[in-house]
Amino acid sequence: MPVGLIAVALVSVVLGVPFGGLGYLKPALHIAIVSGGSAWLFRHCLKAEHRDVVGNVALGVAVAMPLVVFSLPKLFMLQIVMLLWVPLIARGAFERMVPVYLFSMLLLPPLDMSVAVGSLKLFEFGMLDALGFGAGAAILFNPQKGRPGAQWDAVAIGIVLMIAAALSRDTSISNFLRASLNVMIDLGLPYYVVSRGIRNVDDVERTTLWLACGAVVFAAILGYEALRTWPMYNDLYAKYGVPMMLIVKARAGMLRAGGPFMEPTSAAMVLAMFTLALWVCRDHFRSWMYHGAVLSIAIFGLYAPQSRGAWIGLCIAILASDAIRGRFAPLMGKLMVIGAGAMALFTAAQFSPHLSESLGMSGNSSDTSEYRRMLFERGMEEFWRSPIYGYSTPQILERLEDLRQGEGIIDFVNTYIWIMLIGGSLGIVMFAGGFAVFLTALATSRPAQVPRLIAPTAFAFGCLLMVAEMLIFTSFGGRPAFYLFGIFGFSAALLGVRHWAVAEEVPALQPAPEVVPLVGFKALAS
Repeated sequence: MPVGLIAVALVSVVLGVPFGGLGYLKPALHIAIVSGGSAWLFRHCLKAEHRDVVGNVALGVAVAMPLVVFSLPKLFMLQIVMLLWVPLIARGAFERMVPVYLFSMLLLPPLDMSVAVGSLKLFEFGMLDALGFGAGAAILFNPQKGRPGAQWDAVAIGIVLMIAAALSRDTSISNFLRASLNVMIDLGLPYYVVSRGIRNVDDVERTTLWLACGAVVFAAILGYEALRTWPMYNDLYAKYGVPMMLIVKARAGMLRAGGPFMEPTSAAMVLAMFTLALWVCRDHFRSWMYHGAVLSIAIFGLYAPQSRGAWIGLCIAILASDAIRGRFAPLMGKLMVIGAGAMALFTAAQFSPHLSESLGMSGNSSDTSEYRRMLFERGMEEFWRSPIYGYSTPQILERLEDLRQGEGIIDFVNTYIWIMLIGGSLGIVMFAGGFAVFLTALATSRPAQVPRLIAPTAFAFGCLLMVAEMLIFTSFGGRPAFYLFGIFGFSAALLGVRHWAVAEEVPALQPAPEVVPLVGFKALAS
């Protein structure tokens, strides 16, 4: 385990004890043991030649992060540590920047606070933003950073500016600039870090393997929360004095675990993304049994938030990852297994109230499905009244007042409806078009030309398709939005790496040999 991480964790514990830190040490130790044990198990299951790719660094992050987060006495101290976190752990190894950044984001609660000048609110700043600023600064001033194609940057920046413009419409220029800054921090920063932090085939493979490790560690935390019926991260908001309406959700008598995400649907969505990375990394493990062991942990963790959309999305992504690799026979087999499994589940649900509620056929989950249906119908109705320009946010809230829930909010659990309402036809074309551009480029990239890029390309393609599906059933924002733009950045870097890798393997064309005229031709002819 890196010495720097041990030192940071110990100093955090020592500083926290005089300020009542012992009371928060219990959940920290539970999380550290669970996450550290799962990280060790993941490394143990890898083939010997791949263990150093993850090494002891992931284990150190998994153990140290909860100790630091739960122990430091002041929020500004935690913000400073997170600003330095990625450069400190990378220790000058540029290739670790992106893996450590994406892995650490899994283990952090947001703890967002408003940054304001006087009474003027500028933007929200939390732990994820601090982590991103530290990683971004380290990459920005490093000459080794990658440079993907400008066309991919244009797609990502276009979506960011569209969302900022839509959210600040009918207001002032200054409000547009503040909204742009806020959206750029939330979405543009993850894209920049990942797209510039991956430079070659080794970096692509390393990042994919770290994501697979993240699936096992995060799943273990969610599973432990659900088994203990203990939302371990909730107390952090009281500890650091961060205002937040915390809601503990349950379904069929079981806690819907959210872990550091504080919300189960987004936790399930991100875990499904990371589980896909674990799925495509089968060849990195010692045998199918070892791979199955860590995959079973990820699957159990995916059950803990009880999100149906995540299961559907993961199934779609697995099928898509087979399709892009040309594995059509296994794809058909999985289709049959998924179909038979779905039939068995829905049949069993007729005789089990618990299973019926988990599948959304009865109880509170049935009400959620009904709300989604109502949102779709009312959203489309309002969209067709202004299909070109959409509406400002206050206008949308006023028009959809009949959809306000008991929590006092209108929950836009269909991202596409929300984009259509705030951005009109142009907005939805830009948003959905971003997915289409990256998916088309990945589908036509012929990853077989660089064998080590086959699994990462399958992951990126399946992941984007999965997110595109899951956004039909969930709102846009928070950690899933961070990771979506991180996957955009991963795809941009992957496409750039593939281009240069193929160019290096194809020998340059040799110039045609110079034709030298025969000397003494006339003499020979005579």
